[in-house]
Amino acid sequence: MPLLAISGYRVSDQGAPISMRVEAGDWIGLTGPAEVNLSRFLAEFAGKAARSVRTVWVDPAELSGRKTVQQLAKPAGPDGATKILTALRLWDVRRDAISSLTSHQKRAAALVSALAENFELILMEETLDLLDPWALPGALDLIQEHPAAKIVLTQRPDILETCQRIVALNERGLRFDGAPSDLLRIIRPAVVEVETSEPGAVAAMIEPLQLRVNASPGRLEIQTTEGQKLAADLCLRGYPLIRAITVRTPTLSEALQALIR
Repeated sequence: MPLLAISGYRVSDQGAPISMRVEAGDWIGLTGPAEVNLSRFLAEFAGKAARSVRTVWVDPAELSGRKTVQQLAKPAGPDGATKILTALRLWDVRRDAISSLTSHQKRAAALVSALAENFELILMEETLDLLDPWALPGALDLIQEHPAAKIVLTQRPDILETCQRIVALNERGLRFDGAPSDLLRIIRPAVVEVETSEPGAVAAMIEPLQLRVNASPGRLEIQTTEGQKLAADLCLRGYPLIRAITVRTPTLSEALQALIR
């Protein structure tokens, strides 16, 4: 049984209905272009979970200004509190009231409140995008270790790369739901860059393969789904003509842009 599930949700009137399941312990990155109301989609999960799943929406505005940072971490116990506050770079202000913190520290404090307790579902609306960059690595480590299901709304590829699942939406609906490695495999071919003294001769070798080739003086750029295989073949067949071969795989950012544009 999944922790919760939604079905029939539409991003827009023209969008296809979306069905999605969240399992216990999932670490999900939710992303999409600005015209898609991802906050409303995140709120759909909060509504579904309200009656049956212990849920927290990470929001600095919900913190009591009179509480101290240390009080927020107390449910985790002494060792757990120390670990959380150190990872989020809040140890030095642990005795300070929330109201006295900087905006970055308040976002980190909101995470403390979520991670210190035994929630089953943690929802984050761009919390990590706006977090102090120095605290982000520690925050990601804590989030991945926490047994709750976690869903974060983010536009940052470096955060999405840490997620178990990426859920990408655009105005047409669900574009992708799977692991980052799967996204990189299915969206764009690899690019093989060839430095050669004879671009025409090397291009002639691969012309029968019907690959996309961009030629410039001394260089060929070839798009292919089998980058390493093509590189090996070119090394074998065109060794005297080729100075260097570079296989460049797509970045996660490039794959996402190709997927949801």
